[in-house]
Amino acid sequence: MEGIQLVRLALVTFFLFSASAGISICFPLYFQFRGLSHSEIGVVVGLGALVSIFAPPFWGVVSDRNKTIKKVIVLLVGAGLLLTIPLFMSHTMLSIMLFLGLFMFFVSAATPLLESLLVKYANDNKVNYGAIRLWGEVGVGTTTLVIGFVLQYYGMRYLGWMYGFLLLCGLLLLLRTPDAQREAKPMTMQSFAKLFSNRTFLLYLIIILLVSIPHRMNDSYLMIYLGQLGATGTIAGLGWTVSAAGSMISLLFLSKLMDKYDEIRFVIIACICYAIRWLIYGLAEHSGFVIAGQALHMATFSVFLVASTRYIYKIVPKELIATAITLYLAIFMGLGGIIGGVAGGWMIDHTGPHAAYLLGCMLSAAAAGLAMAYRSRLIKE
Repeated sequence: MEGIQLVRLALVTFFLFSASAGISICFPLYFQFRGLSHSEIGVVVGLGALVSIFAPPFWGVVSDRNKTIKKVIVLLVGAGLLLTIPLFMSHTMLSIMLFLGLFMFFVSAATPLLESLLVKYANDNKVNYGAIRLWGEVGVGTTTLVIGFVLQYYGMRYLGWMYGFLLLCGLLLLLRTPDAQREAKPMTMQSFAKLFSNRTFLLYLIIILLVSIPHRMNDSYLMIYLGQLGATGTIAGLGWTVSAAGSMISLLFLSKLMDKYDEIRFVIIACICYAIRWLIYGLAEHSGFVIAGQALHMATFSVFLVASTRYIYKIVPKELIATAITLYLAIFMGLGGIIGGVAGGWMIDHTGPHAAYLLGCMLSAAAAGLAMAYRSRLIKE
């Protein structure tokens, strides 16, 4: 029975990450298809990211107070499925912003809570977290490759149908998926306040923000950038497949490596690799260099994700794990998305994508330096 539950959880991860990451990557292209400029796309993406700051912590608190993660995810995915209809029927910037804001209020919290569910399930059942989480990368890689082909030969009109199909499959499987084991100690306002008085946790959020800005900018504009460099829809989709394939490899082995070495060491490595990755993108004159650079996803996002999740699990009270992880992802996906989306769109319009990626290189290098100082402080303490 446990093996069946593990397969269901892996399939839920596959479908929900396929929807949230795989198709959301194409949102800027869809908004461009609707006639929005890069700056307008930045505003729309920024609005979605703004909602993503507040929605995941809100739903994380709801999950912690009710001591259930699965039921909250079911509610979020179900609401998101219904909102895909008006979202993809919208033609004006105003209507797109309205329905995207409502859509993101629900959907932006689904994957952070799913991360919490995976972490708790892995710890409760002594299962490798990375081995489950990699199915999200399998979903992203498969979906982006298929989407690239569909967009090249059939256009944007099928994007909403694909999104709805993936959410529906995830929702149906989620209904049969086990909930995370409940913590004996309930969340209180005192324990919630303790989370925000944890200086170690708050300092780490600054590192997360610096890393997230160029990462989220890349999520928003990579497909457009590859198109400017001459890549077809299929080739652009291949770029995300390359990154997902690299993530699958690293997720299989990261947990075992992190059992031997401290997580912050891996965070430093990820930040340095991020700086190298954005430098390659900033200097690239051909789409092939960017697609090759996508292979560094295995040493950047995958490493940063697993290291951060494990580290947060160690430094916050167990009854606040869902809240802490959703807050971390709200910073990464939300605040980083606002700055990366709005500033990235403005820079692409006014200074070009190369300058935007070179700035991302500098931010990642700064994050690496701060992480080194952070680790040195932890060792002294």
